[in-house]
Amino acid sequence: MSDKTQIMLPLPVVRFTVSGGYVKLSRASGLDYLLMKIVEYGRASGGNMKISDLMGLFSLAGDMLPLVLTGLDSLRGRGFLKYGMDRVTKDTSVGKIEITESGESMCQKAYSIGENGRLEERMLYFPVREEYAKDDGFESTKDRPVEGRIDATALTDFVLNNYKYFGLDPEAQFVSKIRSSDEKIGIYKQPVMVDYDENEAVFNIGTANKILPDRLPGLGVNTEDVISLLPEEFTRIPEDVPVEIDWQETVPEIRCGHVLPRNFKLGEGLVVYDESVVKTESVPRVAKPEGANYHLCVVQNRKKGRRYWFVRYKVKVNGLEGETYINMVLRQKMSEQEISDLLGNVSTYCSDDVREWLGAL
Repeated sequence: MSDKTQIMLPLPVVRFTVSGGYVKLSRASGLDYLLMKIVEYGRASGGNMKISDLMGLFSLAGDMLPLVLTGLDSLRGRGFLKYGMDRVTKDTSVGKIEITESGESMCQKAYSIGENGRLEERMLYFPVREEYAKDDGFESTKDRPVEGRIDATALTDFVLNNYKYFGLDPEAQFVSKIRSSDEKIGIYKQPVMVDYDENEAVFNIGTANKILPDRLPGLGVNTEDVISLLPEEFTRIPEDVPVEIDWQETVPEIRCGHVLPRNFKLGEGLVVYDESVVKTESVPRVAKPEGANYHLCVVQNRKKGRRYWFVRYKVKVNGLEGETYINMVLRQKMSEQEISDLLGNVSTYCSDDVREWLGAL
């Protein structure tokens, strides 16, 4: 059986600024690149050939002339070509067309460098989730300066893989290092799932809310930090169970189950109890015989019964350092012989209601 609950665990968050300079690239379409190479070739050949001659040389059909002329005007408008006439025609000598510096880059690389830009964004890094997010007014406490908490390579990879997240042009290319600066560490409360494994008598941290449990020890989280945040109801007997417990420090060395107090049920039957540990108004009930080492037992019939101990038990959280004590109910089944011996013992000094219950077995 497992028992899950959510706690709000204080954890570190790093606030920082990510920055880097970039340029926007203008990439050539297939037609743009072809037209630039036509002009480049024509000028290299002396500049006397006409546009129509070059079209034939590059196997462009005559009916593509309007597309070629419109494309050349577009390249001029975008700063890749320069010429004095209003527009070129099929008879324009290519020598009258100049290739600009941006146009030269387009010819060599199929793109040209456009305007400069700069990324400047206030960010958060959550170490327990290995996750970045924009700082949109996130509330944390105890902000203080730190250094080296942001991994430069991981941050660079995050930016380069998330252009859309930062509103960057897909054609932007960073020309300076992507850096973090003004790092500050704060504390926030992270929802964390805690699971108690009754079979193993151990607590585990779940992976809900993107938690990476293996990261917790490196963040200084220990068993005490987690167990101290469990809801109070986990470590106390439910209010509808008619017992009051004085939790004991001594833990018996027995093979038994370990039950959280919240899951303790008294059940129906004869209650045999240690008056120094347990107070109860349940009936039928009888004080435990001298020499019995349990705090309480419940006998349902001659074949079924359980005994219990109410102790301060040392527990741990898997993967975390340290141990701490919590209230725990130890539970153990009774054999038929043990039940028979107990009933024979209490029958000699029991009250009428207990005698009546024994008679009904």
